[in-house]
Amino acid sequence: MSMAIKSPVLKQSSMKNFYFVIIFFIFGCAQNSARIPELQMTSEELVSALVQLYSANAAININDINLRDSTSKVYYKQIETIVGKPMDVIQSDLEKLKEMPDSLLVLQSMALDTLRAIQEKQLLKPKGISIGLN
Repeated sequence: MSMAIKSPVLKQSSMKNFYFVIIFFIFGCAQNSARIPELQMTSEELVSALVQLYSANAAININDINLRDSTSKVYYKQIETIVGKPMDVIQSDLEKLKEMPDSLLVLQSMALDTLRAIQEKQLLKPKGISIGLN
């Protein structure tokens, strides 16, 4: 037969431990929120950059393997011009987004939706009348 001894000292000690755990938890949460990297680009710029990168990647993979390096440089220069940011800023923000997977997923979904809309627009575009002559 075991008897539980309820001592006010033990109760007070466990309450101190409880408060310590709560304070530690709050401090830990505050530290995690401070680690969110700051992006240099807006979400619209990032979506535009992702759309351009997806398109360039598709075009690069079509090209002959010997031409990929030179074509990649040309495409990346065009992406810089279209987005209005240097490639190192774009790559830096994409690396930072890897630390924020939820945000990255949202931006990727927006980019893919944009690509789908572009594709649908191309498919719905009326084609010229062909009479069979070249």
